Amino acid sequence: FLEEIEKVAIVEELDPFIELHVKALKNVEVFGKLNNFFPMNSEYTVHLVEQGIAKMLGIGTSRNYSEIIENSNEVAKLAPPRPPVLCPGCPHTASYYAIKKVARNNMALPSDIGCYTLAATKPLEAVETCICMGASVGVSNGLSYVLENPIIATVGDSTFLHAGIPALVDAVYNGAKFVLVILDNNTTGMTGHQPHPGTGVRPCGLKGKAVNIEKLVKGIGVEFVEVVNPYDIRKMEKTLKRALEHDGVAVVISRMPCSLIWNRQRRKSGERIPVYTVTDDCNLCMECITSFTCPAISIRDGKVAIDENLCVGCGVCSRICPEKAIKICQQEICWVRGGVCSKICPDKANKFR
Repeated sequence: FLEEIEKVAIVEELDPFIELHVKALKNVEVFGKLNNFFPMNSEYTVHLVEQGIAKMLGIGTSRNYSEIIENSNEVAKLAPPRPPVLCPGCPHTASYYAIKKVARNNMALPSDIGCYTLAATKPLEAVETCICMGASVGVSNGLSYVLENPIIATVGDSTFLHAGIPALVDAVYNGAKFVLVILDNNTTGMTGHQPHPGTGVRPCGLKGKAVNIEKLVKGIGVEFVEVVNPYDIRKMEKTLKRALEHDGVAVVISRMPCSLIWNRQRRKSGERIPVYTVTDDCNLCMECITSFTCPAISIRDGKVAIDENLCVGCGVCSRICPEKAIKICQQEICWVRGGVCSKICPDKANKFR
């Protein structure tokens, strides 16, 4: 390719890796980051790429991007702030809520790369480090030697299988002491629900042999291994407390399918999804707003309200409400008495009698 050209534009995000190698391979004129035709930082947008190419060719851009960006910034001021949040019913929210209740601002909370990294923001604030895939385990291994405070690390199932196993081996081998919570939602949620070795499905769609995470962890030598459904907040808290008492590495597998997948499966099968509502027992303690978080819960006209179009019926908010003010809508009570608990329980643990 390079033999046939005299000039080449290299458009790449992150470091100028390809650019450096092209310059080493062939004496062609290169237009890229190193000579300021494309910015070294930030994600590339259409206007950044077109401006770089126009500069290279010595021509103007197809439109006035400065004016467009200025107008866009003015319009953006009219829109309400919308920070990124975990999805309604996301099991990670329940996991982090339990972790924060147990941690009480007295523990180190390393984490990893995934949608669960959003727990770094308010109100959860349960992610204190995020370096690279698998780093939560390695960082915890190191911190266990220099901190007196307990450590609860979090990592997703796909990230753990991809890059967390070697660090866990080292932690067990070197006698580290910390709790690792593996957030197992049975998918690679952040990037679009791709399969991973724990799902039993290969990337091509064919069936594969699923890796059992608890057996894998036990095989490494971890002695404390427990699986918990994070929707059961109280059990999650109790399990974390027992894990913290273990002398060594303890692994808690917080297992519940991604709420998007879980919701989709229920709708396809015709299951009715329970509708939750906030009753008059609410005293505006704001636990569901300032400690817990869910896009379906908001303040309307000075009252806590649940958007039934967003709610997935996980019921976690009803379990954490101190006043027990969040209940299944009374309009739905007839079919609740018909045994809905057995239909919505993700572990099929309830039997209606």
